[in-house]
Amino acid sequence: MRVSGQLTQTDRVMRDAFFIGVFPGLTQKMLEFVIERFTTFFRERVRLSA
Repeated sequence: MRVSGQLTQTDRVMRDAFFIGVFPGLTQKMLEFVIERFTTFFRERVRLSA
């Protein structure tokens, strides 16, 4: 395995980042589904925290 530098921010990225898997074969319909689910998820969370 090749490591470049100290990687001092890797723990922060893993702890604070939100990763979305990406597959180049996603269709427009699939992307719209993902967007719809994320929108619903975040709207519900905002409502709960208000």
